[in-house]
Order: sequence, then C-alpha cells, then structure tokens
Amino acid sequence: MSGNEPENKTDALIDSLCAELKPCCKLRHPFWRGLGWVSLAFLYVIGSVYAQGFRLDIATQMASPNFVFELALVAAMSISAAFSAVWLCVPDIRGQTWLVSIPFTLFFAFCLLLGLRAGLGGFVMPEINWCFCYKSSILYGIIPALTIFIVSMKGRTTHPNLLAFMVSLAVGGLGYVGLRLVCWSEDIGHILIIHALPYILFGLLAALLARRIYRW
Repeated sequence: MSGNEPENKTDALIDSLCAELKPCCKLRHPFWRGLGWVSLAFLYVIGSVYAQGFRLDIATQMASPNFVFELALVAAMSISAAFSAVWLCVPDIRGQTWLVSIPFTLFFAFCLLLGLRAGLGGFVMPEINWCFCYKSSILYGIIPALTIFIVSMKGRTTHPNLLAFMVSLAVGGLGYVGLRLVCWSEDIGHILIIHALPYILFGLLAALLARRIYRW
C-alpha cells in the first residue's frame, strides 16, 4: 500500500465536499449595513413627506411634548429593529442577542401608549375607505420594505420569524412616522385603524412567509 494513499483519499474527500462551492464576497459589518438602510429609508420617507406636504398644524404639534415623544419613540423602535434585523442575518447574531430586546421594549411601550390613549380618550371606529392615508402608507412602505428584504436576504438567519418581525417593525415604524407628519387627524381610532393596521397586516404576512423567504 502506498504511503500517499491516505493523503490522496483525504484530498479526494475535500475535493468532493468543495465541488459545488462557489466563491462569495464577505458581508460588510452589520452596523454599516444597518446604517445604510436607516439613512436611505429615512431620507426617502422624509422626502416623500416633503413632496406631499406636512400637516397644516405641524408647527403646533412639534411644540407638543406628547407628539414629539410619540414620534421619537416610534423612530427609535424602527431604527433599533433595523439594526436587529441585519444582526439577525448572521446565524449566531454575532453573540449580541441583547439587541433584539431594545425594539421589543420600545414596541411594548408604543402599544401601551396607544392603549392608554384609546382607553382614556375613547375609541371610535373610523370609516373604512380608500383614503389619502392608505395611499401614503403604501408610498412610505414599499421602497423601505423592498430594500430591507434585499439587505436581510444577504445573510443566513437561524431565526426567520424573529427576523421577519424586526423587518416589520422597521418598515412599519418608519411609515407610521411619515403618516403622523402628513395626516392632521389626532383621533385614536383613525390612528389605530388607518395608520397602524396596514403595517400590522404587513407584519402578519411577513411572519407567514418568513420560513419561505429566509431559507438556506
């Protein structure tokens, strides 16, 4: 038996395992990928809001601590969810599992805020029709949703459902901020059903398709 035979078998095994492998580029650090999406998505939504026109009472609302707090809360939720999403593209989340607790906490605080407003101010079901806000929700959501799905597809997540949820929070939070800047209504029923519901439905759809979209 030749002394090189075990080595030859090892080389053959390595060649067979690597036969179908293709060269690939190393992904950029999640921080830079997340920062790129956040910057472009926010610029896109703010540009769309500017093109449509800010709500007529925007100066008064921006002087209101409650309104500013609400926008800041939702914007922080969207940003933290976007960064969590790009980290979730890495199978081990780079060991930083604590990241996902931030958007979860902010989302809970946002739900609590809306719940308190509905409980204290009273909830009235708005009329459902194809209105300006529905058109705007599509405008604000379509490009951010497509781009973050492309970004999130670059990795190989081991948490598809959690990734889909973070994507939904990132897109939905950003769209909600845009709607609050253009729509004059402060009625909680309108805010919940017209502003928030479309993005909730988007999140449910993303969750249902998560394992089909983010598969190895």
